Parts: sequence; structure tokens; C-alpha cells
Amino acid sequence: DRHDEGLRLLRVVRLGMLDNYVPCVRLLGQVMRRPPIRKQLAVASYVGATVWFLASCLLSLAERWNPNDEQQRERFASPLAAAPFVLVHLTGDYPLIDYTVPAKAVHFCMIALMS
Repeated sequence: DRHDEGLRLLRVVRLGMLDNYVPCVRLLGQVMRRPPIRKQLAVASYVGATVWFLASCLLSLAERWNPNDEQQRERFASPLAAAPFVLVHLTGDYPLIDYTVPAKAVHFCMIALMS
């Protein structure tokens, strides 16, 4: 569509002006600038990213050679391909898919770490 780029630019500008519509955005920014809060958020982000990366690697290794399901082999072909699916699992949403026993063990550890 020829007007798509202009509309995208307007959406980005609107996000920049979000503070005019929602005053809590400014308050959230003030809270985020406090050094103790920034340090705690940095540590929590680092731990979350590390668990996400490790779980992606482990599930990729566990499901890469799944003999029963071609789709699972494609989903977990590499840690990068597995990352979106692992992020869904880390949020607590588990689709009805039959995983292999090693993958179930990885899921158990993920639930234990993120609880």
C-alpha cells in the first residue's frame, strides 16, 4: 500500500507523544531512573535472558532428533529457532504437544527455575 509508510511514521510519532495521553508513563520513567531500581532490573533481565538462552539450547538439543514428529524437529532445529517457543513456555503457556522425555525434564527445570 502506498500510504503504509506515512501511517507507520504517524504511529511512531504517536508513541513519542504517549506521555501526553497517559501520565503514568512519565512516572514510570522517573522510577526507572532510580539507581537501585535500575540495578535490580538489570540483574533480573540478565537472569531472565540467561535462563531463556539456556532453555532454548537445551530444548533444541532435546527435540532436534525427535523421531516421532517432523514439526518438532523443525521448531527446535537450532537454539535461535527454538527461542520463541521457549519464551512461550517460560510464560507458563504449554500447548498440547507430546515432548520427548529429555525435553520434559528440561521443561520441569524451567518451571522450577522460573517459579
